Amino acid sequence: MSKTQKIILVSFVALLIAAGIAWKVVAPRVLAGVQGLLLSQVNASINGRIEIGVIDFSVLGSAVLKKVALFDAKNAKIADSEEISVSYKFGDLIGGRFGIDSVRQITVEKLNLVLNIDKAGKWNLQDMVKPQAERPSLFRGSVVLKDAVVAVSTPNWKREFTGISGALDYVSSPAVGVDLKGKMGNSTISAQGNWISEGKTQLALKIDAIELSEVQALLPMAAGNPKLLAGMLKDIKGDVIQEQSGVQMTGEAMLSGLAVDLQGMALTEGVAALKLQGQKLIMQDAAVMVDGNKLSVAGSIDFKPASPALALQISSAGINIASLAGPKASLNGAASFHADVGGTLDKPAAQGTFNMASGQFDANPVTDAEGSFSYADGKLALSKASARALGGSVVITGTIVPKTSAYNLNVSGQNVDGSILTNKGLSGRMDFNATVTGQGSAETMAANGAFSIPSGTISDYAIANATGNFHKQGNRVDLSNVGVTLSGQRLSVNGVITLAAGGSSPQINLNISSTGLNATVFNPNSALKGMIAFQATVTGTPEKNQARGNFQIASGTLGQLAFSGASGGFGYTEGLLTLAGGRAQCLGGTINLNGTVVPKTMEYRQQVTGQNIDAAQLTDRDVQGRADFAASIAGVGDWDKASGDGSFKMNAGSVKGIAFSGLTGNFTKRGRQTEFTNLKFNMLGGLASGTGETEGEMVHLIITPNATANTILNVLTGKTLQPQDLRVRFRGPNG
Repeated sequence: MSKTQKIILVSFVALLIAAGIAWKVVAPRVLAGVQGLLLSQVNASINGRIEIGVIDFSVLGSAVLKKVALFDAKNAKIADSEEISVSYKFGDLIGGRFGIDSVRQITVEKLNLVLNIDKAGKWNLQDMVKPQAERPSLFRGSVVLKDAVVAVSTPNWKREFTGISGALDYVSSPAVGVDLKGKMGNSTISAQGNWISEGKTQLALKIDAIELSEVQALLPMAAGNPKLLAGMLKDIKGDVIQEQSGVQMTGEAMLSGLAVDLQGMALTEGVAALKLQGQKLIMQDAAVMVDGNKLSVAGSIDFKPASPALALQISSAGINIASLAGPKASLNGAASFHADVGGTLDKPAAQGTFNMASGQFDANPVTDAEGSFSYADGKLALSKASARALGGSVVITGTIVPKTSAYNLNVSGQNVDGSILTNKGLSGRMDFNATVTGQGSAETMAANGAFSIPSGTISDYAIANATGNFHKQGNRVDLSNVGVTLSGQRLSVNGVITLAAGGSSPQINLNISSTGLNATVFNPNSALKGMIAFQATVTGTPEKNQARGNFQIASGTLGQLAFSGASGGFGYTEGLLTLAGGRAQCLGGTINLNGTVVPKTMEYRQQVTGQNIDAAQLTDRDVQGRADFAASIAGVGDWDKASGDGSFKMNAGSVKGIAFSGLTGNFTKRGRQTEFTNLKFNMLGGLASGTGETEGEMVHLIITPNATANTILNVLTGKTLQPQDLRVRFRGPNG
């Protein structure tokens, strides 16, 4: 064997050592190249060149090569060593039998080796070796390394292995005994076992500790999700077995301090006892923290597929549900859950169940929540999730995107507290169904649905059988097709409710109408009886609102006074109802009203006029004719409690059969007592005139003949008219 061949042997043995530590699978190809180089002259057997500073043969049976360097075909240095010692059989040398089998031991000190691999998986040293004819002699000695440094570069990874020491024993060649130690960063690595280039290689590896960041690019997750941030593997022990069929690996290690970004979710403080069986990683006693909440993990990851396959069981006794719903969600609470996780590292999928004793959504408490869920393609799907919330029961199905906190849910509520949903604008138990969408907080929520309220109150008024549709966007609620039963009658409601923050009363802008609402709704003891149809626009708050609209009453009574065809306009504010242009058919004529009414007390102040009123209905039919009047009236309840002052006139009529004309007068009403003053009228075609005033319950009329007319009548007929007293009972509208 030539001196150059010995140098090549030493250089490539160093390659074997480095590859044995860092790249267990690729090493046999490099070893095969080295073994080929040993069969021929160095310069003829490599694509490159070797430089040797000094060769020292001063000791018999030993050669020392100093300042040895190996260059590739492009003149780039790929290896150098301070000193290489070769111990050989001197007898073989002088006997002419010298060959590779004559070398007992090769000792390499301070080797520096550069290993590169391209994207096709080809090492830089593979092209260094030219094909050589096989030679029968075999190397049966050993290679000893002292303080070697190997720099390894791949398309995704660069690392330097230092302090490599130990021996490669070729006594049983082609089996190579391996006993090496070295360091990668702060990690101590050792390898022991047998290495056979074209047979079964079996190595036992040990690493005291290694930062996962040091080998991140080698892990299957490096090119995608999840993103590894930190972690430490300790007490790593394993066996590597390589055969023609491939490489099998087994081992175990302790994981601690794991930190991972899993599709936007931060996993920290991960720990586990790991076992590697072939390409399957088994986790035991594993746990990880999510937003300060502990998750327990068990199962395995199979690295055989292109993207590692998951078969995990994850559970927690108490995790903040916001960690699953997303960082912008308004949902909080400690939930326990169990999930079976499948899929792959870059596309995990899960199915499981959860329950939450208490929590809150926005500012609303949530208790006794439970349900099932699944996760795939970045979406969390809820299936029949139920909870006690909003004072009742809520069932939710739909999807949530944890990364953005976007949600698309179907929500139904049973027997919920309407005052919570309306900021106390409505009290009563409510059922609803809605499609709810949004992102994060309740302010962005949009909801479309329908509701029903069997019974409740709005602004102190009792309601029943309220049903309708709603659309909620932010703090705005649009109502449509709403029907409400109020005192047995249906109201139609459409409009907008604007919800206020901090529990304040909402603002309302509603169109409310009814084809017939009992007047007793406003006051059960009201003297007004009848069905009121109305159309109104109501604004303000449920507690303090204003209304404007129109009303119609087909027929009704005020006390004992019957009327029909009532209509007019009205305004309502702060408990005061103002009538404008009120009109009704009453007492055989038409009554017009303008003024105010307090519905709760039926206190009123009105300007009242009457046209074509039937006087017979007011006087036990003693007076016949049609009257007009105008009065200011105030009171509480019906006509009996009214006080009024006014005037009236009758163009023509009769009193107890005696015709009159031009009747005028004033009246003052206090309760049931009516005083008439300044009564004036003409009778008998002008032959007589009259005056009158009230005496007790009767109206005293005094008829006085005209003096001139009476004289003429006496001349013509010999008769004269005598003064007459008539008394007429005025019973008033209520009798």
